Amino acid sequence: MKKFAYILVLSIAILATSSFKRTSAQTSGEQLAKAIYFHDPLQKWNDYAGKVHLITAFPGNRNSGGEIIEIQTKENFYQYSRIAAKTIRGIKKGECFQTVDGGNKNLSEDECKTIRQMKGWHYFHFAILMELKTSGLILGDKVETVKFQGNDCLAITFTYDPVKTKNDFYKGSNWTVYLDPANYSMKGFKEEGMMNFYAVFSGILNVNGIKIPLCRTYFKNADDSFYMVDLFSSEEDK
Repeated sequence: MKKFAYILVLSIAILATSSFKRTSAQTSGEQLAKAIYFHDPLQKWNDYAGKVHLITAFPGNRNSGGEIIEIQTKENFYQYSRIAAKTIRGIKKGECFQTVDGGNKNLSEDECKTIRQMKGWHYFHFAILMELKTSGLILGDKVETVKFQGNDCLAITFTYDPVKTKNDFYKGSNWTVYLDPANYSMKGFKEEGMMNFYAVFSGILNVNGIKIPLCRTYFKNADDSFYMVDLFSSEEDK
């Protein structure tokens, strides 16, 4: 009888643990879905066209000179123009291209690889959560409440898996996204493994129905030193 009671208690404990794991997984998925809904309430991302202006500032009063980024997700189209250098790079119908002062340039494999990496980074600019969700990274089961920049935030994690993660932009990379628990807007993220920095967000810019962080200030994980800042603006602001 005692043996039967022990087995019964053990079985209940195992079932409870399994149920907890499922609930945790659902909770992280639900929190992610709410955050995606905040940033893409009309569910436009799978058939989205957007264009932003970006200027990046670095230590020592240096800046990028300005870029224009254009994407069309359904056609997998991507183009970015460096204003100061009069250079346009991108991907159209699966092929890399580059023009300098209006003239086409033949690209090496390394140059094309760089453009594809930039595409990953720039698509990420528009849709951080949606891109992480479909990247092949593993969504963590747990959603923790943590302090980020002195504020309580929900922390959602995405972990690299060499089998499932096919996009080279996310290779060897682990991410934590920090959400405002009041409305599920993003407050920042932390990347570990490749770039090793974290970003603090301020402001929101609406670009053709999708809300993106207006200003993103990056700091190095190792010592919290300033790395760079991205400031976005839309066509309507020009």
